[in-house]
Amino acid sequence: MPVEVNFIKVILYLIKERLKHPFSFKKRMFEYSEPNIIYGYTDHPLDEFGGPLLDTYNFFKKYLSKKAFVIREAKFNKRRNNIFDFDCNGYNIYMFRPIPKEVEDEFPYPKLGRKPKKMTLRIIFLQPGIYRVLCVIGDEIPQHDTEMINKDITNDTFSVEFLEEKKYFWLKTSKLTLKLYKNDFKIKILDKNEKLITESSGKSKNDFASTLDSFPLGFIRVKKLKRFYGTESFVLYPGEAVYGLGEQFSSFNKIGIPR
Repeated sequence: MPVEVNFIKVILYLIKERLKHPFSFKKRMFEYSEPNIIYGYTDHPLDEFGGPLLDTYNFFKKYLSKKAFVIREAKFNKRRNNIFDFDCNGYNIYMFRPIPKEVEDEFPYPKLGRKPKKMTLRIIFLQPGIYRVLCVIGDEIPQHDTEMINKDITNDTFSVEFLEEKKYFWLKTSKLTLKLYKNDFKIKILDKNEKLITESSGKSKNDFASTLDSFPLGFIRVKKLKRFYGTESFVLYPGEAVYGLGEQFSSFNKIGIPR
């Protein structure tokens, strides 16, 4: 028999426990002494209170101290030469964490944060093998030069093939193919022979609802700091490396080093 979750009773239990133990040592222990390193996290604001929900004492800090707007659904809007705009729905992943159906059938998980936020995604092909990704909350993408490129490298002499299927969008050049998923959004990046290079912008590969190993493409607001952080993710496979990143105080290969 599947377990029925009464969300109102869960909240009432949470309030009762907080009132019964307002000065609990356990509360202080979990809030101040839970090492992030246990879960592979750092001291970055996005990792603070980022571990799994263990009891009622850290519910508010772990679930309500941050709010996310990350792209989970996309539909095509318009094209201008090699510039492609998509209308997207962003969701708060802290309150909406899909889990495998076979698990959910046995242990229903309350789904909150279903109301989407309007977001806009723009993909600009600068060269057949180089593209930019711009993302904003709302409709308007302002002009923004990237520090990653120190001069204009735009090549207007090539074209991008655009295809739309039931579940995907395809953007193809002579060197690169992007496969954009309309739902459960992510981008698969393939070479000219459609061999997978990597995958970006998607949600964590960890399907446990209590864990966020990486953040999808979007923004996260840390309420305490009143500050937004842009987020992006990509997949690394065994043996692959990430070099440099401008930091000179540790090893050249940054794999396994918190940043």
